Amino acid sequence: YYAQDKLYDTMYAEKQDRIIELHQEKIVKGVETYFEEKMKVTSMMAKSVELPDYIIYKNELWPEVAKDWIFNGLTSFKKNDESFLDVYAGYENKEFIAASEWVPDEGYDPTQRDWYKMAKEVEETIITEPYTDVMTGKTVVTLAHKMYDRNGTMSGVVAIDLELDKF
Repeated sequence: YYAQDKLYDTMYAEKQDRIIELHQEKIVKGVETYFEEKMKVTSMMAKSVELPDYIIYKNELWPEVAKDWIFNGLTSFKKNDESFLDVYAGYENKEFIAASEWVPDEGYDPTQRDWYKMAKEVEETIITEPYTDVMTGKTVVTLAHKMYDRNGTMSGVVAIDLELDKF
């Protein structure tokens, strides 16, 4: 009788371990799918905030019109996904535009940020290590993808901050 109870306990424990393993696999798959989708959005966003020809006149950029175009594009992405803590773009000329309307301190150089440097080096969307956002105190990761101008020259990097505390 004791041996049968022991066998039953062992079988039950193995079954519980397998159930836990399956749940873990499902969670991991869900997280992977979530980030894959957000990385696709980041890549798509990099293409959609490129400036259309009508903003460029005689090879000169209309600065305020261009900033409005970019800001509206970033804001549109942020409004469409509540998981985006912020959506922003940094440029080779050190300009920075954020959907949150956050204005960095004078001297802020987006080209020196890790997310910018990492995205500049590769063709695909990057994801940073988790860090604490200084504005909100929340744990976030940044997804970033480089952008090109109409001549095919890298012009900057678009980025999304995702809050990890929601997982």
